Amino acid sequence: MATWSLCLMVISTFASLQFATALYVVEPCSGAAGVPPGKNCRDVPVAERVPPLYPKQFVCRIQGWTGFPAQPNATFRVHVQQDNLWLFDYPNLRLRFAGPSWVGFLKLNSNFTHTGTMSYTTLPFLPNFCLCNDVGIGILKYDAFGDATFLGRETITIEYEHGDHEVDHYEKLGHHFWMDVATKLPIRFFQEGAGLQVYSEWSQQVNANDFMLPERCFGDCNKNPVHSQVKDMIKFGINPLAYARAAAIEVLRGHK
Repeated sequence: MATWSLCLMVISTFASLQFATALYVVEPCSGAAGVPPGKNCRDVPVAERVPPLYPKQFVCRIQGWTGFPAQPNATFRVHVQQDNLWLFDYPNLRLRFAGPSWVGFLKLNSNFTHTGTMSYTTLPFLPNFCLCNDVGIGILKYDAFGDATFLGRETITIEYEHGDHEVDHYEKLGHHFWMDVATKLPIRFFQEGAGLQVYSEWSQQVNANDFMLPERCFGDCNKNPVHSQVKDMIKFGINPLAYARAAAIEVLRGHK
């Protein structure tokens, strides 16, 4: 479950767009997009806006949740709570998540690494376990939201006791992205039904050793992936062909 929650928000961020296209584009300060009504809502000149970009290299904390299934109109949904460390190294095309996820009172710590088109999941309490998955696409692009629509500058209250922040609000096919005006860094991501991410504790220094994989993740694990995204889709009742057709263009745009 923890592996799926991490994959859904990063590797397959754009793969749920067949559901997102049915969403309306909300106005800032309207109380939609998962936040209460904002304050001091206004337009600002293009030159003064904070561009909707991730840094090319960073480490940050992510707090939030992921919904299964991701459809906004789902009649039943499981929320997986997360509090993870996100390490992102775009020049070397790799990322990693480490930390706990919760479903109710069930807590699971995991490490998830995506490099090239391969993903690897290890569990600290299972020393010989490494789940390999050839996902067929690279990591999320740092500028995946670079062509998002600017909705306005507003002041909103950020979850997890982060207080009020002045933010630039962007939207791309149902994905909402907020840039902190003070820090010039992302602070919030939201998609109806799919999940929420709140970013904090930023550092733009990454260490190559933090992406090292244990020996058990190599050898046969690379040659014969024991897990595939298509098998996962079938297991969870998703039609892989319909899923791929609807998302193919945006997957290519949003991932390396």
